[in-house]
Amino acid sequence: MMYENSVLFILFSVLLSCILNADALKCFQCNTYENPACLDVTAEDVNSPLLKECEQIPGGPEPFCRKNRYSLFSYDGSVRVQRGCGWMVFRENVSLCYDADTDFKDERNCQCFTDGCNVASTPLAVFYHVLVGILVVMGTARAIFTN
Repeated sequence: MMYENSVLFILFSVLLSCILNADALKCFQCNTYENPACLDVTAEDVNSPLLKECEQIPGGPEPFCRKNRYSLFSYDGSVRVQRGCGWMVFRENVSLCYDADTDFKDERNCQCFTDGCNVASTPLAVFYHVLVGILVVMGTARAIFTN
């Protein structure tokens, strides 16, 4: 029982710290043309100089993070990635990606709404966040119903 309460307290503290640290949204802001390291930004790069606060436009829409990946059909078949802040969402409050293809490039545009979410694809990170959420709910439910 004491162990379960300690685990619940730790989980609650982590969750509360995430809520209380809600400053301006931070997104990775870079492009591979100017900085090749922009291609492989990961969620672990929390101290990266590429992770910057988005500008809040007074009276304007809330910013979100975006990532655009371009596959150019030029002579070298290069790939370009641009990460940054956005203010005109494709669909309101929906983290998603959509494709926009033309004769000379394939383009994949993604939008998301949490700090540093515009990283390279990491299915393991998504799994981790879902797992933590499930454990928090299960631990809370158990604490409520066993008392």
